[in-house]
Amino acid sequence: NKKRFLERKVENKYIFFDLESGEGHLLDEVGTAIFDAVTKHDTERATEELLEVFEGVEREELRHDIEIFVKDLTEKGVIYESDS
Repeated sequence: NKKRFLERKVENKYIFFDLESGEGHLLDEVGTAIFDAVTKHDTERATEELLEVFEGVEREELRHDIEIFVKDLTEKGVIYESDS
């Protein structure tokens, strides 16, 4: 897979630039925290790490949100299955 996004982290937010379309995409601080966790760990470890960050969130709800986030970014080509 040819990477089609450039990524930069600026002020705790990721900016992705799509090399094919020329469009930019911005992750907010929550999205950035999830992106950092899933690109370093598998879903289970990412969930554990993020439970410490997001107080009051149920484990299953967070895990589900992470899975949707990874699926969405994978479908867009921002990350690949081997990244998560």
